[in-house]
Amino acid sequence: MNRTRRLPAALAIFAALSGPVSAADLGVIAAPPPVVVVPAPVVVPVIPHIWLGHFTGGARTDVPGVMDWRDEFARFPSRRECLHWLHALKRAYRAQEGFKTCLRIR
Repeated sequence: MNRTRRLPAALAIFAALSGPVSAADLGVIAAPPPVVVVPAPVVVPVIPHIWLGHFTGGARTDVPGVMDWRDEFARFPSRRECLHWLHALKRAYRAQEGFKTCLRIR
């Protein structure tokens, strides 16, 4: 007898805690929100060529037997800029010739 009284009370508490099953149970009809799908633009990154400039060379100083030696690396977006950089360093450090190059690395 005790068991049969607890069952409706348990069902009432469970129904109160779980809430309504759907909006149709309440008699309210709500339209679903509109779904707008916006396609994302396809972006293909343009990777420019990268040139690595390498220069080694030396210039004489005022002190006899002492040379100003350079070993430098730099990156450039074009071969023309790399060659311009090399040419400027060749003019400044022409006493001792070293390694000079522009190498495309990408």
